[in-house]
Amino acid sequence: MPYQAKPIVRVAVEPEDPRHFAELEAGLQRLYRSDPTVEVHVQETGEHVIVALGELHLERCVKDLTERFAKVPLRVSEPLVGFRETIANGDANYDKLAIFNFKHLHMSDMTTGRTTDGKFKTVVCPTPDCQVTLHLRAMPLPPSVVAFLENHADTWRALQDDSDDSVDVTSVKDELTAVLQGLPDYASASTIFQANTGTPDSDPRAKFESSLITGFQLATTSGPLCDEPVWGVAFVVEDMVLTPTEDAAAIYGPLSGQVISTMKSGCRNAFIQQPVRLVEAMYLCTVQCHAEHLGKLY
Repeated sequence: MPYQAKPIVRVAVEPEDPRHFAELEAGLQRLYRSDPTVEVHVQETGEHVIVALGELHLERCVKDLTERFAKVPLRVSEPLVGFRETIANGDANYDKLAIFNFKHLHMSDMTTGRTTDGKFKTVVCPTPDCQVTLHLRAMPLPPSVVAFLENHADTWRALQDDSDDSVDVTSVKDELTAVLQGLPDYASASTIFQANTGTPDSDPRAKFESSLITGFQLATTSGPLCDEPVWGVAFVVEDMVLTPTEDAAAIYGPLSGQVISTMKSGCRNAFIQQPVRLVEAMYLCTVQCHAEHLGKLY
């Protein structure tokens, strides 16, 4: 059975003349059709990225793109390294004011509190008109849960598509429950998913669920450390207090938009209350050789 290697070297390409972006995009499509081992896509930052099997393969792809397919001068970046922002267990024993600009992150109006049982520290986040107050906390996900989520990334995307009936939701939930039950502290880990059970339709806070999700997505796409995606972190909404006020929208705008921005800033604030870490990608492989060459390999 032939083995298909996976591309690992990533670089961003752009034309030297911005007017040649159309030629670059057409050339990337031709390169992709001519070489089944190369990957071409556009990142969320707008960069056009080529992913090749190695440095020699990458050089050949760039040469073909420049001379055969796009036929325009190109700028090629250094190899891209994917970083992720995460948190660790324990207390953040450092001066947050010396590291983070709270005014820039829109956190100056936020305070800290405690959960009802006093066990966890929370961040209290009011909207500008003080109609909604969110109580948030961040916690690191167990490695087994992170691995499960990464292995089922396509399944989660399919679950978001109501027209896709190919996913067996029951089997996915059963497998997730089995992963959680294998953890030493099943009760605290299950809180991550209990927070996403939603609220009854009769509850006036239910209409802000989509705003909370949008704010969460904005916060995790670009973290507070260096604007890299957040990885392995759960954000728990401990409470949401709604205090309706008349004519507030005329001054501060729609409440749904305020909830989005407050949720985004609140997740960032809850994130930096924990010991923050920057995660770098590692290349893991297995090397084999004949027994007589083991000494040279070591």
